[in-house]
Amino acid sequence: MPQNFLEWVWLVPLLPLLSALVMLLVGRSLPRAVVSWLCCGTVGLSFLVSLGIFRTLASLPAAARVYEKVLFTWIPAGMFQTVIQTSAAF
Repeated sequence: MPQNFLEWVWLVPLLPLLSALVMLLVGRSLPRAVVSWLCCGTVGLSFLVSLGIFRTLASLPAAARVYEKVLFTWIPAGMFQTVIQTSAAF
């Protein structure tokens, strides 16, 4: 297990989103048991990552319990820029 779950904050929304995409594309052709395990499993993994993030944030001093990660700059235009980021705070 990683020491710093904060680097994995982007997985929390991505895992269920990927599962939903798989269900949209090939969900009807998969057996019902696979669909159940895939959907519940990705939400469960997302929950476990969230617990790790919570534990990491709870171990920090109160003033340092904010984490922001810039994923990419979406629209750079001179001094103006729009960034896509994830954040976690406790």
